[in-house]
Amino acid sequence: MEVLQILGDPNQHPNIEDEELYTFLNQMFVTYKEYKIFASSQEAAVCAAIKKRYQNVTPPPKTKDLVNMLDQQRASEEDKKASTVDLFRRAGPNGTSSVDAVKEIYRRKGVASGNVPLTETDIMPVLKFMASGASGYADLDPSNAENFGKATAQMVQTNTLL
Repeated sequence: MEVLQILGDPNQHPNIEDEELYTFLNQMFVTYKEYKIFASSQEAAVCAAIKKRYQNVTPPPKTKDLVNMLDQQRASEEDKKASTVDLFRRAGPNGTSSVDAVKEIYRRKGVASGNVPLTETDIMPVLKFMASGASGYADLDPSNAENFGKATAQMVQTNTLL
């Protein structure tokens, strides 16, 4: 039987203790992460299997915390690799509902911390996306565009638009 099936099916090894599962996962994905033994997709599959295993019961605390941490780290890495327009597309109108929401998207990209410069190449696709009828932004309160403008202007001041 595959490891994912064992991890995902509570009928397979029903008495796995939290400490054992936590130790197993921690060694696979934290302790030996630097060796890149597992691809991100494999890590995600294991996390999904663990969630499936505990979908009808409360998951053990240490295992739950570790899986959540792994999911957050993976999402953070994926966000940094994604284009700015993709982040705004995924967030939808909630991504511009406030200046803080816009800043959160920039933070996820790494712009807010100053690690990544904000360029015209980043901003123009977002503006084109927002201006397209398909995006749903045209039907929103004008304050969404204003929020995007204010937050972007603040990022430009701190990161110098290139």
